[in-house]
Amino acid sequence: MDNEIIPDSQDESRRKYREERREAEEQREKIRMETKHRLKTDKAMQDYFKQYNATSIDNFIDSYANLKANYLQFGPKFGKSYERKNLRNYDEALNCLKQIQAKKMFDLRCQWGANLIKLEGVDITWDFMEWQEDIFNCPFLTPITQAEFDLFYQFATSNNFEYKDEEGIDFFEIINGDVSRPKNLSEWYIFHNTYTDSGKYLNLPDLRKEKERYYIKLCQKHKNPPSQNQNNEEKEDKETKKAIELPYLRGYVFKDVENFVKLFEDDKSKKSFYNFENYMQSLDHKPGTNDKYLTERAEEILEELTSVNVTLPIEANDDWRVGIINLWNKYQKDKVMAVLPLVYEEYCFKVENKIQVETIEKKYMEGMANIVKEQVLKGRELCGEPQNFDY
Repeated sequence: MDNEIIPDSQDESRRKYREERREAEEQREKIRMETKHRLKTDKAMQDYFKQYNATSIDNFIDSYANLKANYLQFGPKFGKSYERKNLRNYDEALNCLKQIQAKKMFDLRCQWGANLIKLEGVDITWDFMEWQEDIFNCPFLTPITQAEFDLFYQFATSNNFEYKDEEGIDFFEIINGDVSRPKNLSEWYIFHNTYTDSGKYLNLPDLRKEKERYYIKLCQKHKNPPSQNQNNEEKEDKETKKAIELPYLRGYVFKDVENFVKLFEDDKSKKSFYNFENYMQSLDHKPGTNDKYLTERAEEILEELTSVNVTLPIEANDDWRVGIINLWNKYQKDKVMAVLPLVYEEYCFKVENKIQVETIEKKYMEGMANIVKEQVLKGRELCGEPQNFDY
């Protein structure tokens, strides 16, 4: 029998599943906290950080702590197809729920920009970027209703749906007026607008964004008058200038993280890291003209198929490898669709019992939002306006 990510519908199986997930999350949190403490206190690591821009270090520490928790927990298992399917199916189904909430946030963003509504926890456009990162804990989004889930499930089981991590909508550059396909609008957003009346929000003017930009420009001109720019640069302390020019240490760039792992992690952790990264990168690689990739991916799939006790029909294709890959992608989509209602049920259980669906650290976004808020308020002061966000 093919193993499912969530057990059957019996109460005891569900209880056991939830308990296992709770224990796994507690273990990940323990790894995250220990890793952060080590990165912040280890002298060798602190010396290593000095060669990078200081403003990037906190964000790197947070990113690396999350990554290490994942690769230590899942890396050793990625040689086994069962755990690989478990992790991927659950994460993909959870991401589907995020897409539902992201569309709701997008519609509210349009209305907020036109000054039609006020939202808890939102003063400026940057605040949407912050809550987009932590969307399940967003204070102004209502929990996903059964009707909202059913509409997404209708889309997800259609031919238009191909599972992928949806790139975040650019909440700064919402294009107004093009109801059919604004910039960055996904197939899900188009589908949603077709079956609801939310497409009308795309025609709303983005008044708040324009005012924000005006205030920010005033603030920047006030702080850096053109006539003083050259003098300020000449007076700048050499060490300060050097610090500004240092490269950023980026927790989302493989090479930066790999170099750090090579220097500071033991052999066991390194192996887990590479297992995890190799598998995650294979998920992002799409079939194309790369002949080597097609062969390797088809061979991987054939190996996986030996552990799946199902009969899968393959469509005709000029290249057997592409046929195998297309077959596997459809099979994986079907698996996600099969587990999606159960993941939604777990989501509802957590919401009803006031359990966090997901825990995300968003220090970087918060820091950026605070900087922009200061600039907006200063711009308002220079205009002789109240130093608040009621504009």
